[in-house]
Amino acid sequence: MKDSKNKDADYPRILVDAVRVCADYRPKLGHGAKQGYSLAEFRSLYGGDPFYAWMGLDNPLMYAAHKAAGGMTSIYRQIGIGCENLFRQILMDTL
Repeated sequence: MKDSKNKDADYPRILVDAVRVCADYRPKLGHGAKQGYSLAEFRSLYGGDPFYAWMGLDNPLMYAAHKAAGGMTSIYRQIGIGCENLFRQILMDTL
């Protein structure tokens, strides 16, 4: 069993590490891209479509909106994962 000083540092880290994943979130834009799209890739993809470009959907603000929406979904998922990991660690430390 770990001593209480290590636990005090480890428990918050477990939650923060899970949420930190969201900082690197990149929108997949319905294409199932494993790594998601960067802003440059988004502009190339949407700018290459005449209709999307004409409608202004290749605008960086649209990318920001996609990133924010997906990031919000991701953060809730990661909080759940972090809480599960924390609960498991507490059980392992106490049993």
